[in-house]
Amino acid sequence: MNEFKYNRVLYLFDVIITGIVAIGAFIASLVYFHSNLSLLLLVGIVCIYTMWNSFVSKVHPEKIVIKENEIVFESFNSKERYYIDGTDRFQLREFPSSGKLYLRIGNAQFQKGRYWINTKNYNNGKELFQLFRDLDYKINPDSLKSKARRVNTEYLQKIEEK
Repeated sequence: MNEFKYNRVLYLFDVIITGIVAIGAFIASLVYFHSNLSLLLLVGIVCIYTMWNSFVSKVHPEKIVIKENEIVFESFNSKERYYIDGTDRFQLREFPSSGKLYLRIGNAQFQKGRYWINTKNYNNGKELFQLFRDLDYKINPDSLKSKARRVNTEYLQKIEEK
């Protein structure tokens, strides 16, 4: 079992304060932009989307627990469990230079199953990044990304043997 926790101070700023500022900006836009509908809609949509991601969808998990056959995402005292063997969807998009991952797992909808994981902000972030890459390789062995990884690994092994 591997447990990864988001740095508390960074979580406060990245998720909680961002969501609170979005609420404040939404209220301010209602007060100041009530006569300008297009600006009100623009600011309102951005604020509602930010609030939704922070507090309803919980796309930035505070704690991630990876067990042998289960992944648990915890945020604001709620847990979402996904079983690795039983999942019908595991799509991982990696951003190695920034240490971020975008994961769609299970029956991903607007309300759950979508996660932005900034691995640099978790304890043992490099291990977390690698674990998710390995899970993607294990769950989706026939994907183009997995095939490229196999070919590259074989190529590097041949170079080392010479």
